[in-house]
Amino acid sequence: MFSIRFQGAPIVRDSGATLETLDAATAKEIERVWDAAQARRGTPLFNGTLFSVDAIQAAEICGHFVEYKWFIAVREIPGLQPILRIQPLAVTGVLRCADGIVFGRRSQVVTQDQGLWELVPAGGLSVSCRQPDGTLDVGAQILEELEEEIGLGRKHVTRMRPFCVVEDTATHVFDVAIEVVTSASKDAIESAFRMDLPREYDAIEIIADTEVEAFVEQHGQDLAPLSAFLLQRVAVR
Repeated sequence: MFSIRFQGAPIVRDSGATLETLDAATAKEIERVWDAAQARRGTPLFNGTLFSVDAIQAAEICGHFVEYKWFIAVREIPGLQPILRIQPLAVTGVLRCADGIVFGRRSQVVTQDQGLWELVPAGGLSVSCRQPDGTLDVGAQILEELEEEIGLGRKHVTRMRPFCVVEDTATHVFDVAIEVVTSASKDAIESAFRMDLPREYDAIEIIADTEVEAFVEQHGQDLAPLSAFLLQRVAVR
């Protein structure tokens, strides 16, 4: 179930906090889940970091960075949540061009939601978007995701507008939703996407605003729930 925590642009701040040393049993369980996830995938997973929410007050989100493998462990064993307290914060874009809204289909090599269509770009907050004052630049993160996932550089972006922060109350995942407007044409976006494959998405579709409702109905269970939720809350022209 999704809930809008607040409208508009958030201030995201890294507290720099770290979790106390894990007990041996918890650490062993995390490693077991991590090894199993890699075995299922058949290739090594990269244990990077993700930003986890500690508290939200008004329009300010405070949190800290944790290991990605902790998130995987909590997803597999919900009983670890009271110990690890993982509440990831990510960014999700609503990418618009003159021809419509861009959707991507998640490839089979990603660790979550393989084969689902979703709004693009999307991704977790990385340390690279941390500013000297401890705040995190969500705009810089969405631009980084746009280039990595679609192949479009920031020079093609004419406007960005964070419009809400959403919480998935079932998974404890938060998303900053950002409308991104590009000057690139449909052909230019598709051409950029085809370069330097493979990507996180194995296909993209650019859907005219008048056809978005039909696209949602057509894909039904194949559309990421968060994308369906956000499409109800961003103006479709």
